[in-house]
Amino acid sequence: MRSWFVRLRADPGLALLLIAIASVTAIYASTIARGLVNYDDTALIRDNWLVQEPSWSAVKTILFDLEAHRRFVSAPEYLPVRDLAVMLDVAIWGDWYGGHHLTNLVLYLAAILVWFRALEAFGIERTTAGLAVLLWALHPAHAESVAWLSERKGLLGALFCGIATLGFARFRAGRSPRWLVLAAGLAVCAVWSKAIAAFGIAAIAGLEVVLPALRSSWRRSLAGLGVIATVSALAFIPVLSIATSASVVGTEVAAPAGRIELVLGTLGFYTRLGAMLMPNAISYPIATDGPQWFDTVLGVLALAALIAALALPHRISAPVRAAAVLVVVTWIPVSHLVLPLQMVLVADRYLLLPTLGLALAAAHALRLVPNPRYRTLLIATVALAAGLR
Repeated sequence: MRSWFVRLRADPGLALLLIAIASVTAIYASTIARGLVNYDDTALIRDNWLVQEPSWSAVKTILFDLEAHRRFVSAPEYLPVRDLAVMLDVAIWGDWYGGHHLTNLVLYLAAILVWFRALEAFGIERTTAGLAVLLWALHPAHAESVAWLSERKGLLGALFCGIATLGFARFRAGRSPRWLVLAAGLAVCAVWSKAIAAFGIAAIAGLEVVLPALRSSWRRSLAGLGVIATVSALAFIPVLSIATSASVVGTEVAAPAGRIELVLGTLGFYTRLGAMLMPNAISYPIATDGPQWFDTVLGVLALAALIAALALPHRISAPVRAAAVLVVVTWIPVSHLVLPLQMVLVADRYLLLPTLGLALAAAHALRLVPNPRYRTLLIATVALAAGLR
């Protein structure tokens, strides 16, 4: 016991990671006593014949049937990794939905651990990486992703994005090509878990640019990025095809505001939500009323800050630039700038990956506080504020 205490004092990054794991377990353990939410859960699990009757025929349908009308009535999607994971849950837990919630919790804990390793492998200082994943793990916007069984796809996407990022970081540092094979395979799994996870994979390229310290050679990095980009793009084709045919994305439904106002307004809205300046909810008025003026103004300021972080490499530290990459790239698919989302305009679950960038920026800022006591007090205050929301 004493040796562990000594080790944790010598390795604050590990200590922060363990605090994150313990805190998340304590916060979300109560979900194991919960059942289905009467919003997509029943269609995805209880009433979904594909997962309720595990068989090779069902697996074949999940992988190869691209007819949207034969998939889920509620939201036709081509997300075979998500569907296979739910099928496995049904095979293991049956209709004890506490087991399904336990799987969600384990996936979230695994994502926290993997992203700690991924940030460190890309050159983020270990203590900063530990603090970043602690703040990320406790963010209240993640409750929707962890406690709602239908968001299994988001947890899988975050986990597989993390493993792909770790695999590429190992490969670019000169390790075995097997790391690249792992990264490419898990990139496909990420895309086939949740569509917007494709942009989490795309963020790897940005991290490669802003965190060059551990790069062995540009040639090796470009080759690795090319492989990952190719397989991810091919995997994204059926996902986008079904999403478009099912009107998950499109322009049939009138948006509550113009494109520019919507892009800037949702960025401002997500900035407030990410900074924990507003209560979390299942739905928000912005979805029907459009952005408020202060969200648009805040969006302009946030966009300017993100552009400055990326455009001024000699004035902005590497961790902050990496944070900006994670925020910008993973925000793009829910920004309404590229993909016109129709079913849900804004949602807490859309922040699962962008908040990792916010957490990294916050961790770097907190680490700059010179007085150790004040620094510890600030970290504890932010962590408690997040955990008690």
